[in-house]
Amino acid sequence: MPDGGEPATSPARDALLVVLAMGAGAVDAITLTALGVFTAAITGNLVLVGIAIGTGDGGQALRAGGAFAAFALGLVLAARLLGEAGTAGTLRTRARHVLVAVAVLQAGFLAAWLALDGDPQGAERIALIVAAALAMGAQTEAVRTWHARGITTTYVTGTLTLLVNELLEHADTRRDRLRRGGVIAGVVAGATLAALLLEQARGAAALLPLALTLVVAMALPATRRRARPLA
Repeated sequence: MPDGGEPATSPARDALLVVLAMGAGAVDAITLTALGVFTAAITGNLVLVGIAIGTGDGGQALRAGGAFAAFALGLVLAARLLGEAGTAGTLRTRARHVLVAVAVLQAGFLAAWLALDGDPQGAERIALIVAAALAMGAQTEAVRTWHARGITTTYVTGTLTLLVNELLEHADTRRDRLRRGGVIAGVVAGATLAALLLEQARGAAALLPLALTLVVAMALPATRRRARPLA
């Protein structure tokens, strides 16, 4: 945010949004396929909890509920680190620190994933779910500090809703619509790449979201916001 507190953006920052969305899509492809839950599109777990309760599957209820709780904890911890106000430079630095923490969690996930040959069981699955969901909650909060309303890089239902409304009402600018569309496409692209890796090089699948997060964390300090505030 600029000094006055208005959120603002730039083409470079928009590109970083898409990269983070790709990472979130990759995370969900991995955790849904290998662990049975969502850790980025987190509200999908509410349905999984309901199904688990209805079918008497206590293990699945624990995994889905644990993912939801860990995501919420990631939001809270990141919010405390980010604070409520600051100059553009201060918020950019804080957001970078949060993304570095996300990368640390993803590195831990990768190490465990490799040690377990990409096939975690029992308590190992719970630990990986918690790490992934914590990271995605923190990423969600980091993005909130420097982008437009309705934009998230993890759960994108609201982003899709706003995009469709803008198209129908001819609201906002072409760049706003491209930003939202880019985030949605990024999630799909990341999930596709991760699915391919799970099939062809399973051990490397968990490296993808980590690499994407590191790209953004390294690029973020170099970006500069334009003066144009977002709606």
